[in-house]
Amino acid sequence: MLGRGLGITYHLGEYQGEVDHTLAKYGARPLEVFDRLGLTLIRPTVIAHAVYLSSRERAIVRDRGLGIAWCPTVDSLIMGQHWLPMFNDTLFGFGSDGGAFTGLDLLHEVKVARAVGKALTVSMTYDKSSFNSITMLRALTGWGGLLVGDSVGVLTRL
Repeated sequence: MLGRGLGITYHLGEYQGEVDHTLAKYGARPLEVFDRLGLTLIRPTVIAHAVYLSSRERAIVRDRGLGIAWCPTVDSLIMGQHWLPMFNDTLFGFGSDGGAFTGLDLLHEVKVARAVGKALTVSMTYDKSSFNSITMLRALTGWGGLLVGDSVGVLTRL
């Protein structure tokens, strides 16, 4: 277990080839391999992307208290529709995946996430209440730092 202020972020579940490779080489999906290695015990752990997680891998995220850094523009355009809007039990924040493709504007990422999230939840479950502005603001601040186990990103009234 790492001390306060330390943790790990890894890109995982980014594309189908990654899943195929780990299944062929290790007989398990990527996050299951990381879990076997003990990497999911490091706190905080934030997984960038996580587009191609199975239901078992999503359970690992939930059960181990891991976070997801959703990069809505890159994830939606290059990798595939993200499963995240369909589940309310996952701690997530926003990322941009760097400036080379999308820029570093997290407010833009929130706008894309809101559109993608609403499109998925309304079209699949007709849930108009999910991915509202409050949820987006909380995710934008890392849930007041909960995502990384610190008080960074907290918004308070003066």
